[in-house]
Amino acid sequence: MAKYRKKPVVIEAVQYTGENTGELLGFAPDHVRVIFNNDDPCGIDVRTPNGVVGVNVGDWIMRGTTPGDYYPCPAETFAETYERVSE
Repeated sequence: MAKYRKKPVVIEAVQYTGENTGELLGFAPDHVRVIFNNDDPCGIDVRTPNGVVGVNVGDWIMRGTTPGDYYPCPAETFAETYERVSE
């Protein structure tokens, strides 16, 4: 049986802090939606290739390698999988 290693991929991502909806809207303007409760922002969701997914505070929104693809990623998974690269 052959073995395979995942190719290294550099991605762009923004972490949702609960207070940076403007930054997320700038990062993925056609994919992020702010959810309101009585005119107060109370959460966000992101449109992915597989449908709309809710995003929790602490999650990361990642721009995929295919243009227009965005995905949420839980903070714990992001920390285990990705490391920051220099610009």
